[in-house]
Amino acid sequence: MFVGFDEANAYLPEAAWLARHFPRSRVAFRANNQVAQATAAQSGVGIALLPHYIGRTTPGLAPCKLEQAPPPREIMLLTRRQDRKDLPIRAVVDYLIQVFDDERALFEA
Repeated sequence: MFVGFDEANAYLPEAAWLARHFPRSRVAFRANNQVAQATAAQSGVGIALLPHYIGRTTPGLAPCKLEQAPPPREIMLLTRRQDRKDLPIRAVVDYLIQVFDDERALFEA
């Protein structure tokens, strides 16, 4: 039994991957976000496909080994060229880069 995305979010890569690899699976709970899915899985509703940073920090969740893992997702930070040297924007960019670097283990397989 799975926890998955609602119909409005069926286009998301994670939802499409689940539908392709488990086409006959029963979905017990659908939500529009992965935090709600994690809460449902934590409550015992079913198995959820979650990013590592949610699964590793939510008490009561454990990883499941899959024959084929879903493809990784990229995280990008975009800034407009004219704003790159703006000090407040540069401070936020530098901070985000540092946080993701410090917490790299949460995001890697």
